[in-house]
Amino acid sequence: MQYSNLNQQIGFWLGRLNAQIHNGFEQCLNPYDITIPEWNVMRCVHDRQADSVTTLAKFIQIDKAAISRTVEKLAQKQHILVIPGKDRRSQQIFITQQGKELTTTLLEITYNFQQQILSVLTPEEIYQFEIILKKMLSVNARN
Repeated sequence: MQYSNLNQQIGFWLGRLNAQIHNGFEQCLNPYDITIPEWNVMRCVHDRQADSVTTLAKFIQIDKAAISRTVEKLAQKQHILVIPGKDRRSQQIFITQQGKELTTTLLEITYNFQQQILSVLTPEEIYQFEIILKKMLSVNARN
């Protein structure tokens, strides 16, 4: 059996792309004292895609403990408000006015960063890239 060189393996290139995008996006968020996981939670709560630790964990696909820690940090920074429920599972999460203002700022930064990354692709290539990524991710979801 012949194995390809490292630079011929898709995982190698996806890993490099992931690192480049992750590091670049972190640099965009750093001046605002927000991490990527915090941004993901803020965006979901802002867009009303999730309003509890459980729904956030399902939507973002990260474990509840990690989401809980992120929610606590955002509450300390006063970007979100946590309303206690009967237990931790039933608490509700809302974005504060400060969080809304920061989200508005970060949405523009996020958009500009994405445009910069995608600027080397045509609209058709972007469309195809999204389809290919989703197909590849669906293989992992079936296992």
